[in-house]
Amino acid sequence: RMKLDTDIVINEIMYDPLKDKNSGDWVELYNAGEKDIDISNWILKDNDNLHSFAIPSFTILKKDEFLVLCNIAEDFTEIYPEVSNFKGDFAFGLGDTDAVRLYSKSGEIMDIVDYQNTSPWPGNSNGTGYSLELKHPELDNNLAGSWKSSYEKYGTPGRRNSTYVDTGDYLKSANSIDLKNYPNPFADNT
Repeated sequence: RMKLDTDIVINEIMYDPLKDKNSGDWVELYNAGEKDIDISNWILKDNDNLHSFAIPSFTILKKDEFLVLCNIAEDFTEIYPEVSNFKGDFAFGLGDTDAVRLYSKSGEIMDIVDYQNTSPWPGNSNGTGYSLELKHPELDNNLAGSWKSSYEKYGTPGRRNSTYVDTGDYLKSANSIDLKNYPNPFADNT
């Protein structure tokens, strides 16, 4: 993951929900750090600087917890009545190709995701009811390969992503690769 000065991660994005089950657009934040973080008055923006949402005062994102920022709270709660860890309403929508940017209250960029609905970004999140999910919070969330379309219809707001992979699995598989070298020895430029 591209390391910024915070452990708050843009972790899931619903940018084009189903028309008949319209939750409105939403963004999930995750605190991947070891301590609670006060995100009061942090600013959420898309790729238009005029589109801005201030996270309400007294908002603490506890370690290993999630917070959903939603476009239309009433629509969100209709689709996700079990989710209580959300804040809204941000007065703009997210496009098929857009950015989600998170700024501290002092204006410092804390996280950014520039996503698209075309390859190499997962395409199954465009109007199908599936969200974009980060595979693991340690991955660089501005890289298309770090994301998948959710396995669960309507995504997983407020909880661990359905596409979550343990980064330790990557390391284990990388350490267990058996290379067959032929011809042996390799040339210097191999």
